[in-house]
Parts: sequence; structure tokens; C-alpha cells
Amino acid sequence: MAALIHIVADAVVTLLNAGVAANAFALDFTAARVRVIDLKATTSLKVVVLGTAEQVSQAARDEDAVDLRIEIGIVRRIDRGTFDADVDLMVELVEQVRDYVRDHNVAGAEQTDIDLAPLYDHGRLLEKGLFAAVVVATYRVHRDREEA
Repeated sequence: MAALIHIVADAVVTLLNAGVAANAFALDFTAARVRVIDLKATTSLKVVVLGTAEQVSQAARDEDAVDLRIEIGIVRRIDRGTFDADVDLMVELVEQVRDYVRDHNVAGAEQTDIDLAPLYDHGRLLEKGLFAAVVVATYRVHRDREEA
């Protein structure tokens, strides 16, 4: 059986790709679950999903609440000739991804928190011409303590 965090991360990938098919985003992409992001190899738009943390707390005497941290990385090399327009479009995409994820629960997990700070990595953008943003979504799953 797959780890709970991977089940939820895979469900977020499916959710994002369904959003692309429904024209919910300013740009088309194919989201994928990865274990690490290779920013050096990035030449085109990449949307990657990583499960990065779990926190378990007791919700009731016989029930745990498991919070799963899912990070959605959005990266794209920015053309210096169209810098301002490209950055504006990427910020729009990041906000659309945040809003889309915020509005959907996945795989029996409730989306409870979303973070987008900083909006994108300004230093990496100015130094390397690479737009990089991370949308951090927290999903909560309740499970019986016997299942733990």
C-alpha cells in the first residue's frame, strides 16, 4: 500500500491536470509528482508536486488527525525580452493554482491551509532568469488510532 502522503500528492497531480483540461489556468502544463526538483534542467514550464511533511496529532481518544504538507512547485525560465509580461503571467498562474487547490479536497483529505509566501523567488529570478514559486497546501485526514 502506498504511503498516505503519496496518495494525496498523486491526487493533487490528478486535480491539477483536470484543471488544465477544464481551462482553469492561464497556461497549459502537465503536473507530475517528483521527489526532487532539478532547477538547472528547467527550460519550459514545469509544475511539480511533492509530499514533504506529515504531522500527526490526537483528534479524539480513538482518532488521529494527520496533516500532510503538499508542495506545488511552479518554475519556468523567463525570457529577458518579455520579462515583465512573462512574470505577470506566471504570477497569475501561481494565484490560479493556489485558488484551484484551495477549493478542492482530494483522496478523502480536507484542504485546510494554503500558503504562498514568498509569492516567488525574486533572487533566483533576477540572477538566473528562473521564475520559481511554491504553493504549500495542507491536507488533513482523520484515521482511527488502530490504523496508525
